Amino acid sequence: QGQRIVLREVPVGSAAVYVPGGRAPYASTVVMGVVTARSAGVIDVSVCAPPGPDGEIDPVILGTCRLCGVERVYRMGGAQAIAALAYGTGSVQRVDVVVGPGNLYVQEAKRQLSAIVGIDGFAGPSDLLVLLARDLADGELRLAALDMLAQGEHGEGSLVVAATASPSVADGLAATLEDLVVERPTVGEAAFAIVQVTDAREALELDALAPPLPPPDGRGARPARRGQARRRRRADRPRGGLRGARRVDGGPRAGESRRMTRSATIERRTGETDVRLVLTLEGSGSGTRETGVGFLDHMLDLLARHGRMDLELKVAGDLQTGAHHTAEDTAIVLGQALDAALGEREGIARYGSATIPMDEARASCAIDISGRPFTLFEAELPPGSTGGFEHELTEEFFRALANAAKLTLHLRVEAGTNAHHMIEASFKAFARALREAAAIDPTETGVPSTKGTLTS
Repeated sequence: QGQRIVLREVPVGSAAVYVPGGRAPYASTVVMGVVTARSAGVIDVSVCAPPGPDGEIDPVILGTCRLCGVERVYRMGGAQAIAALAYGTGSVQRVDVVVGPGNLYVQEAKRQLSAIVGIDGFAGPSDLLVLLARDLADGELRLAALDMLAQGEHGEGSLVVAATASPSVADGLAATLEDLVVERPTVGEAAFAIVQVTDAREALELDALAPPLPPPDGRGARPARRGQARRRRRADRPRGGLRGARRVDGGPRAGESRRMTRSATIERRTGETDVRLVLTLEGSGSGTRETGVGFLDHMLDLLARHGRMDLELKVAGDLQTGAHHTAEDTAIVLGQALDAALGEREGIARYGSATIPMDEARASCAIDISGRPFTLFEAELPPGSTGGFEHELTEEFFRALANAAKLTLHLRVEAGTNAHHMIEASFKAFARALREAAAIDPTETGVPSTKGTLTS
């Protein structure tokens, strides 16, 4: 239909490699993460690793970082390390992507913050999932058990799972694990689950790698709906640090919301304009904006960059009558895309505010993703136009956007004499406030409203 799609791969600006502590220095994790990032063209690559009992990072890790050319190594670990890399702190630089393995809590932090920072994938909470056939020889059972025990050495909180449709294989594997763990004290407090399933298809569909953490009461995961965890302990063998198998479940835990869709594609055609827009909330400002109005393109570039969203926009409008229809319809479609990308508003911060200076100009913006459209725009803009954009269209743009996105918007230009600076400050303030309001709040598990909804 005359459409052309071009895919372009570009490296991110910065990445961090999380190297878990466990019971051994994982130099291989440094190499796999850093070399891969460098090969992809990432210039700024840092490493973070938890300190050992002496309060220092293992020298093997530091030496490997030096060999790989890493300039920044953070002595920190756990879920808080992922949060620091995602948001940035006074001493930790924010990164675009976090990669690397970790325990349940590290993986859950990556999952919950995946709307804020890029991740390599959710690798857990199971360190390993082994699928076993109905008929296995003793030697094959031993190999499977050894593989599971090796993964269990990653440290306390490790979860290693095996699934089989054979009761005899499940019993045999449990006995083999009990025999072998005696000689392997490094397994420590890892958890091993042996799940009996009805057939191979159910084993392949087992949701053992789903994201739920143990509930706060410490009783472990909920009982599985189908798979039955089986375990057997031989009376003449000590446990040797091997915790009994526990049941495995999937899906979000009670009160936890599934991730929302954070992108949208909108096409809107009227007798005045034809607008096509693709929006992704978690972005870097990439994309092209072509409205036919140079100054509006410039403002949308600022909005995408400071709002950290990817925005692809193409508008064909009746510019012979002026920029009014183009500006208003662009704002309507952008608002519709925001509304769609935010979904049910589950897990968002909801509120955001920012004050931005631009030379002599200053603008302040406060946003509530409330579901109730309202706009208060206060600005004494000089009359006239800049780059084909009439200054009075600034208010029309934000009003149309807020109505379509169902935002409560307060935007005020507090100072300024140069119309360009005043309008630019208002767009930047809006972008920063929206970025804050639309961000995922890791502590929010539902819709941030006592009503239970922000969409009706």
